[in-house]
Amino acid sequence: MFVSVAGAVLENWFPGTTGGEALAEVLFGDYNPAGRLPVTAPRSVGQLPVFSGQYVGNSYYGKYTPTSACRYVDSTPEPLYYFGHGLSYTTFAYEDLEISESEVASEGTVSVSCRVKNVGKRDGEEVVQLYVSDMQASKLRPYQEFAGCARVALKSGEEKRVTFTIRADQFAFVGKDGKWIVEAGEMKVMIGGSSAELPLQGTFNITDTAKIRPARRGFFAKADVE
Repeated sequence: MFVSVAGAVLENWFPGTTGGEALAEVLFGDYNPAGRLPVTAPRSVGQLPVFSGQYVGNSYYGKYTPTSACRYVDSTPEPLYYFGHGLSYTTFAYEDLEISESEVASEGTVSVSCRVKNVGKRDGEEVVQLYVSDMQASKLRPYQEFAGCARVALKSGEEKRVTFTIRADQFAFVGKDGKWIVEAGEMKVMIGGSSAELPLQGTFNITDTAKIRPARRGFFAKADVE
């Protein structure tokens, strides 16, 4: 059970023999941390299961989705910490979302990019995170799925462009007949600093439905930083 009684929690999983020194550098500000949670942290065991990729309509599934039917008498449905959450001694701003194609075939790719700027006074690293949602699937799909990320080192005031290349078959799922398919329809892409903070959002369309070999489909978007 996680208890929220401090201003921050520093997770230090199996740090090795030099972990103590690394921990001290973070606590005293000699190093700017950039770790991000690879899990969702629940408030209590009674809140389980709670995770970023929960299906639409299935209990709690997003920070900005008040339509969830899940309610607790003695607690909020929101987790203690969201997937991808992490703190830094500086802050970052996201802007200028660009999607290379408005339409893409089932065997094609689409590029999604944005500019990230360090608007704080300290140098630091941001983990730019990409999430996707299938808006018109023939089956229930996750509210949002983690699709890729890029760690970007930025000096104070510095700005860089991050580009994610997504294969359309990364949106594939098992259809009603038990076969893997890429399905035509509207797809939503979201970029931000965690699964709950996604200021940049846009859409594109997959133009056709096709069966695929699942072992050859895309899993995570390729990231380039410039």
